[in-house]
Amino acid sequence: MNINRRQAIKLTSATVIGGGISLFSLQSAFASGQWLTPPGGLTRYVIFDIQTGEDDLRGGSSISAFIGLGSINTEWLSDANGNSLNKGASWGNWTRNRGLLDLGSWRRVGDIQELSLSFLTGLGGPFDGPDNWNLQTLFMHCMVDFFGAPPDPNSVDLNTAPLLFKGEGNPFIRFKAYENSSFLTQR
Repeated sequence: MNINRRQAIKLTSATVIGGGISLFSLQSAFASGQWLTPPGGLTRYVIFDIQTGEDDLRGGSSISAFIGLGSINTEWLSDANGNSLNKGASWGNWTRNRGLLDLGSWRRVGDIQELSLSFLTGLGGPFDGPDNWNLQTLFMHCMVDFFGAPPDPNSVDLNTAPLLFKGEGNPFIRFKAYENSSFLTQR
């Protein structure tokens, strides 16, 4: 799905507000991370290898990825199938999880210039409050010149998928339902 920066902000706001949670601010969280030199070639599938921290990602909450292509007139892409990285599943404390972002068409790896993660809190039950989540590590890989069907991200040998971005911390990003709903980093 192709979207521009303004649409991405509106989509994040509409999704969060449409989910019944009103945010006091929609500020982005900025954390240090490292962009690595991209390989040549084309990619359609981006794999995220994520470790949760002391605070889990509750079922019903979602984490969505947006990739920015180009550096002047940024073209934002989200998952072509509308999937979040966790597909609504719970990710327990201190677990390592993978998610797949299907860009919908093959793109030059070197054009990937920005990454944005958007957190949408879910409510587990009538006595649960909004979810918060600690993201400890974030590794973004791409499958270069792989022209097959979308892979199961858990079956991909990440040694064969070049690393484009890595971030680590304690936590690297703290997503709060009422404060930081997104993370943005640029090459």
